[in-house]
Order: sequence, then C-alpha cells, then structure tokens
Amino acid sequence: MFRVWNRAPAAYLLDPVYRIDAQGHDADEVLHRFGLTRDALHDAGQYVSADQFYGVIEAFIVDLAVPEVGFAQPESLQLLNTGMAGLAAMTAADLGSAMAFTMEYQDLLAVPVQVDQAVRGDGCHVIFGDVVGFEGPEPDWLRPWAVETTLSALVLQLQAMHVSPVEVRIDYSRPTHANIYEETCSCPLIFEADICELVFPERALAFPQATANPLAHAIARRQCEESIRKSVNQYDLVERIEGLVLSSTGAVPTIGEMAVGLGLSQRTLQRRLNSAGTSYREVVARTRHRLACELLSGTTMPVKEIAYLTGYTEVANFSAAFKILAGHSPMAYRMKS
Repeated sequence: MFRVWNRAPAAYLLDPVYRIDAQGHDADEVLHRFGLTRDALHDAGQYVSADQFYGVIEAFIVDLAVPEVGFAQPESLQLLNTGMAGLAAMTAADLGSAMAFTMEYQDLLAVPVQVDQAVRGDGCHVIFGDVVGFEGPEPDWLRPWAVETTLSALVLQLQAMHVSPVEVRIDYSRPTHANIYEETCSCPLIFEADICELVFPERALAFPQATANPLAHAIARRQCEESIRKSVNQYDLVERIEGLVLSSTGAVPTIGEMAVGLGLSQRTLQRRLNSAGTSYREVVARTRHRLACELLSGTTMPVKEIAYLTGYTEVANFSAAFKILAGHSPMAYRMKS
C-alpha cells in the first residue's frame, strides 16, 4: 500500500461486497454512495482513498447490519495487491521466516492492526495490538473488523501449511457473529481476554513454504529494505519518491498523490524535481525499470505479474516502456540475462 491505509487497492473491497450480496443487500448502492462502482473493484490498478474504504466498510457493518465483513477480507489479499512485501513473505523459505518478515515490514503490507510475535514454551503467540492508519476516535465496529481481517488472514496462511491454531484470545466482548470466529479458527476461543492473540504450535515455524523461492525472496526483500531506507531519508527528495514508488502496489501514485504523501503541494514537488534536473515521470520510469530488470533476470515470474508489480495494468504498455529504456523486449532481456 502507498502509506498504510492512506489508500488501498479497490480489490480489497471485493470479498466484502460478495458477502453483502450473499446476505441479499444492495452493495452497489453503498459503493455509489462513495463514488465507486463494482467494475472498478476488478481493476488491479484502481485505488480507493482511506475515506472511501472505511466509509464502505462502516456502511456494510453499521447501516446494513453485516458485522462479519472482516472475515471476507483476506481472500482478496493477492500478491499483486501486496507488492514486493507480499512477494517477499510468500517466497520465504519457511513459515518462521515469512512471519518474521511480516513483523518487520508490516508497514508495507495491508495489516490493519499492529502485530507482534513471541514464542513461549511450545506455542507461537501472534499478538494483535492497536489499529493503524485510522484518524480520529475509533468507532465501536473498527477494532473487531481489523482483528477479524488480520485473524482470518493468518488462519488462512496456517491452513495452507496444514497447521491449526491452538487457541485464540479476543480482548473484546463476544460478538453476535461469534459462530463465524468458531468456524474460521476451529479451536478454543476466549472473549473478553486480557490480550488479543492467536496461538499455534511453535514447531510449525520450521515448516517449509510451498511457494518458497530464494532468488525472488532476495530481490523482493532488497526492494523492501530500499523502500524503507529511502522513505525515511528526509534530505534526498528523489530517493524518498523512489522509496514510496517501491512500496506502492498496482498503479503508481499520481504526482498529486505523491505530493500529499510527502507533505508538499504538487507545484512545490514539481519545482524541487526540476531543480534536481529531473521530473516525476522520469523518477517513476527509472524506478520501475530497475525493479523490472531485477525481476526479469533474477526470477521466473511471468511477465504479466512483473508488469503489475511495477505499476502497469496492461502488459503491452509495460513491454513498450521497457523496450524504450532497455532496447529489448522484456522476454529478450530475460533471455540475454
């Protein structure tokens, strides 16, 4: 995501919409209320603002009285929506490495609550902390939704490796849809606990991931490290932009969105880049191209996925832009590498 919950891929709303449909409610009316359409949610390059995202979720939970929409969310967290951070977690050698990466780089992932991890005895405890990225007083529906979203994503990850949670403890009252917690977790549940956490067997941390890929993981991790390094550098504007481009997913932020993310006006951003002898378009093109070259030469990822990960919604546009800078098509570059 481009800054945590500053905006989100529109596809994150797809599964909640499907759940609303299944309940017989009019999801389209809610989407239209916030200037969205169902078709836009299927566009890998389409983003929604934080106000739109949280507005739709709140309307589903409060106005339509469907509080369990959080449990639908993880099914839409696909690789192309989680960018380099998602690729690094997916291609880590084992579950422990993937979990450690998630803890370290959760600001680059779509995690709506702060997550921590601790091993005690023979159990691994994943602890859910504060909600992140929400401005203002938290409404009653927010924490349950954020916990449900994160909890069900973790359970899906464990189930993919044939691991079952041992226990789940929730630090709020038992909700009316507690049966969905039970169906999702299939383990003892404790509500109104003094901590919010999921516990699974510590031995599972050593289980290998079926999607492990050392080369892809190394490239993706390096890009995440570069993104973090550049985003905290307050003195080199170009490096900060490069870092934010690398941490974005789907379509690259527009210059207006980038200016907001940097705390500048668009005119000031343009003027500073001109003074540095470059432009926003040139910085974005160079950053995309460098990442594409690494992925083409260091992995076997399909060109279509590389195109999306570098901010293109159409492979043809990616190929044309790549050829201008490299002098070769993406496939020709891969073969030469």
